[in-house]
This record gives sequence, C-alpha cells and structure tokens, in this order.
Amino acid sequence: MPKSMQMHYFGVNAFFLEVLRSREISKEASICSTRLQWWATTLQDVEAGKAVREPIARVLSEVKHKTKVNFKLLHRLVNF
Repeated sequence: MPKSMQMHYFGVNAFFLEVLRSREISKEASICSTRLQWWATTLQDVEAGKAVREPIARVLSEVKHKTKVNFKLLHRLVNF
C-alpha cells in the first residue's frame, strides 16, 4: 500500500474496530445502539462537511475528500 494511502486505510480500519467494539461494550442493547447511532450521526456530519472533533472522524473526513471510499458501506456497518 502506498504511504500516501496508509493513513486513510488506518482511519477506516479504526472506524471498523470502533463499530465492532460498540456492539460488544455492554450487554445492554440500548447502550450498544446509542454508540452505533452516534457513529451514524458522525458519518452524516462527515459527509455533510461539518467540523468533527473526534480523531477517527477527522481522519474519515480526509478519507471522504481525498479518496473514493464508498461511505454507503461505512453506513452499513453502523445500521444493522
């Protein structure tokens, strides 16, 4: 993988791991659901070009603007 793409790959991978972790962080389904909803909202903010503060979201913002990553696939991860 070219060095110029590594940060983008690591950002998408970190997002994937956060989503997986969201589903396992608690036995309470409502807590898991809330975390996944937060990520869904964050993805919408990234796509809308809004300023985001969370580090992974900031990298995803760069991914959105500098690559051809299909954000519909990222939305599918959080909308189970």
